[in-house]
Amino acid sequence: MDEKQKLIMNIAQELFDERGFQYTSIDDIAKACKISKATFYKYFANKEVLVYDIIDYANNQLYEIIDSINSEYNLNGIEKLKKKIITSWEHIFSQTIFSVYITKNFSKNERENITDVRKKNKGKLFKEFRIGLIEAFGNDVKPFIWDLVFILDSLIHEFILLTRVNKKEVNPEVVGSYIVKILGFSVETLKDTSGLIDKSIFSFVEGIEDIEETKEGHLLEILNDTKELIEKSRLSLSRVKLLEGIEKLYIEIKEKRYDSLMVDAILALFEKEDSLKAQVILINNIISELKEEV
Repeated sequence: MDEKQKLIMNIAQELFDERGFQYTSIDDIAKACKISKATFYKYFANKEVLVYDIIDYANNQLYEIIDSINSEYNLNGIEKLKKKIITSWEHIFSQTIFSVYITKNFSKNERENITDVRKKNKGKLFKEFRIGLIEAFGNDVKPFIWDLVFILDSLIHEFILLTRVNKKEVNPEVVGSYIVKILGFSVETLKDTSGLIDKSIFSFVEGIEDIEETKEGHLLEILNDTKELIEKSRLSLSRVKLLEGIEKLYIEIKEKRYDSLMVDAILALFEKEDSLKAQVILINNIISELKEEV
């Protein structure tokens, strides 16, 4: 995607926000972008294709931001989760303007294509929610993790509804802080239960069945276990350095750099700590399997 295509999409979204879809013509978009209509049609066959590409582009931007949050190893789990919540809320809020337009103006096949994209996107987002919740609150939340995902997703959409109905801006920091606080209360309430909500409630979400089953997911859970061990155990090495190592491992695994020198160096450091040797074996076993799949 070149810069001119991005420019058209960004300006088109601004015009849609200001005027509404039905009152924004391709001619309006071309004039605002200072391009000819022929240039517009070089990139987009019609306004419907433009909308589809804007949604797809926005989704890709969302996960670029989430990946950068995952890379901030100076943040703790709660801080990362809060930033992911704010980013997700802002993204979903920005996309609600498309819903009415799509319903009124898209053909059945076009609506189904958009629905498929949204289901796939929701599956990726739920995967990030699940990982973020476990990183924030620890592996003890796994028995009721889908209750927390449900609460988190519901609160994001409730804030969007309130904002639309009240027609007032909401401070994203307030949204993130409030949802994290409610999730903390929920963890305390549910900690002695096996949860009330099963993953099957999200059966409409594409890829939901595979979220817990991937080797990468298993590896991330082992890293979470390792992080808890570092935080709670008596250590001979620097706790700060070991925790920094864990955060860097998260980044390497997310980027699928299983064979990097960074991974080797961190695991060599962990192996010097007696309480982490068993974890290193588990991590190495899964990394070996993942290397074969790349």
